Amino acid sequence: MNNKAHGSSPIASETGVQVLVIEDDKDAADALSQVLTLRGFDVRSAYNADDARRTVEEFEPAIALVDIRLGHDDGIALIGELKQKRPLLFCITMTAYADLDIAVEALRQGAYDFLQKPISLDLLEASLNRCRENLCLQAAKEKAEIALKFSEARLRQAEKLEAVGQLTGGIAHNLNNLLGVAIGNLDFLEEELEGDASKLSLLSAALKAAINCASLNRKLLAFSRQQSLSPRKIDLNVVIAEILESLDQDRAPVIEIDLRRRERLWAASVDPLQVARVIRDLTENSLNAMPVGGKMTIETANVTIDGDITETVEGTEPGEYVMLSVTDTGVGMTPEALKRAFEPFFTTREVGQGEGLGLSMAYGFAKQSGGDISIESVVGHGTTVNLYLPRACL
Repeated sequence: MNNKAHGSSPIASETGVQVLVIEDDKDAADALSQVLTLRGFDVRSAYNADDARRTVEEFEPAIALVDIRLGHDDGIALIGELKQKRPLLFCITMTAYADLDIAVEALRQGAYDFLQKPISLDLLEASLNRCRENLCLQAAKEKAEIALKFSEARLRQAEKLEAVGQLTGGIAHNLNNLLGVAIGNLDFLEEELEGDASKLSLLSAALKAAINCASLNRKLLAFSRQQSLSPRKIDLNVVIAEILESLDQDRAPVIEIDLRRRERLWAASVDPLQVARVIRDLTENSLNAMPVGGKMTIETANVTIDGDITETVEGTEPGEYVMLSVTDTGVGMTPEALKRAFEPFFTTREVGQGEGLGLSMAYGFAKQSGGDISIESVVGHGTTVNLYLPRACL
């Protein structure tokens, strides 16, 4: 190998970029591997075609330096085979033969570049740098494609929930008017039947059912973003402390609660009664997800969302938010259930153990308040719900 001095553009020292050296001359392979390792590459060597096939599967290199003559094996044919298995693999051929036909055939099989032995470090540097640049372009393209798919999926989900919300809101408003009439008349009859115990008992049951129905209807209005809100400045840490004092842990006495309240937390601009109801529902969901015990982490933070937002808050309007995060180590949700988590009346609990409106109400409340909500979950590892509430004006 030519050991001439390095030029002004050194071999990319991207730590973690994996390079496979396929060379039947062990001394030459080891020397080349040493050069690349010193420059920060993660290097493996293979001394024949079978070894190369096995190493490619295990090592998953981004770049392969392939000798055209591998003893009894054909390096050019090996390149074609490796490219079929890993189309994004950058193969750089190495040969002692200055034969244009060989170079053309190697490129036809999918080789990215062609180097003649003894290999010049300058030419090797230039070739690897071009590979590195293309790897960066590939990574950026893949990231953009993933972000686009995520955005499209979130948009479809938002449109779906918007349509369901409009339908739900219309029904809830009509139902609200009917319930108002029913509850008003039942209240009047209750006064009229004060001396008739048997009839009064039936009337009380009917009145209780109507009141429960009205409560359910308010949650539907919350999901459809049509509830009446009275936002004001609140300290979310204080609200959380009050809720934890009254939290019922009788169903899960072995649950550990880890409270991580951000000091100097911004004031949030939300309806205090509604946000307390949402937080209570989120903590109850966490308790229900851990029937045999576990850990619930409640965390608050100041969050600024700008143009470089992460996937967890993709689609959230840029701005300053007070974030509440509730995490449990419970049963978690399947990907299918996760997609429907905010839909009204969807629940993973057994029949009669939940109405499926807690997360729906939280979604509607967050959106109507000018904030957002996200959920992450893995089966067997638990769930995290992040609630983003707008920061109150100073």
